[in-house]
Formats: sequence, C-alpha cells, structure tokens
Amino acid sequence: MLTDKIKLTSAEIATLWSAYMNDTMAHCILEYFYVHAKDKEIRPLVGYARTITKTHIEKITLIFKDEGLLIPNGFAIEKDVNLDAPRLYTDEFMLTFLDLMSKSGLIAYGGFISMVSRKDIRTYLIERLHETTKLFDACTDAALLKGLYVKAPYIA
Repeated sequence: MLTDKIKLTSAEIATLWSAYMNDTMAHCILEYFYVHAKDKEIRPLVGYARTITKTHIEKITLIFKDEGLLIPNGFAIEKDVNLDAPRLYTDEFMLTFLDLMSKSGLIAYGGFISMVSRKDIRTYLIERLHETTKLFDACTDAALLKGLYVKAPYIA
C-alpha cells in the first residue's frame, strides 16, 4: 500500500502537532540566542540547533499541507521575540538550555516513534532522533570541555 493513500492517524497528527509547537517555540529562543551568543564553541551549537528547528518546521508544514490539514498556530519570531532586546542570558546558560532541550527531544522523539505506524512519519521521526542525538553529544562534549558538565556521583 502506498504511503500517500494512507491517512494520518490521530496519534500521528498529534505527534506532528506537538513537534511543530515545540520546534516553533525552540526556534524563537534559538534565534534570540544566536544573535547574542559569543562563545566560539557554544555559538555554532546554537546555530546548528537553530537550523534543525527551522528545517523541522518546514518539513512538518509540508506534511500538514500535503495531508490537507491546517498548519498549527505556533510561535513566530516576528510576533513573539524581540531580537533587539538586550542580552539576557550567558553563553553557559544557552549551552545548558541546548543540553536540556536535546535531552527532552531524545525522550519525545523516542516516544513519538512508538506511536506512529505510517512509514514516512516513522522515518521522519527516526531522522529527528538521530539529529537530536548528535546535538546532545555535541552539547555534552562542549559542557565537558568548559567544565560545566555535572557528572553523576561515583560509587565505591
């Protein structure tokens, strides 16, 4: 059976809707961070995360359009962010945010994958899981390099 003949299930729509809302929110924050980040290891991570959220938004928008569904009313930089506002966060905070965002993404995408049956949506989510794993790994490396990583205690 061809994918374009199989309608999205309610779980698949909910998964994509949730991902869209999360990505539009994250993209607004990351756009602001990117304007203000200065650290040479952290700024590229913010840029990478910003780029992937933008591509996620574009892909999910395309899926919704192809399915004849309304695009969710997500967050938008033009209406929800003042990029000219003074710097509010340190680069270290930005790295911590990226780390927590990537950990949250790992959990979310893992759960999303388990709820969908349509092959193209599973493939999309598995790709996002790999992308999020890459971001998590890079954030962990940066946090270790900067002495910001909090390790679990050792057991004797």
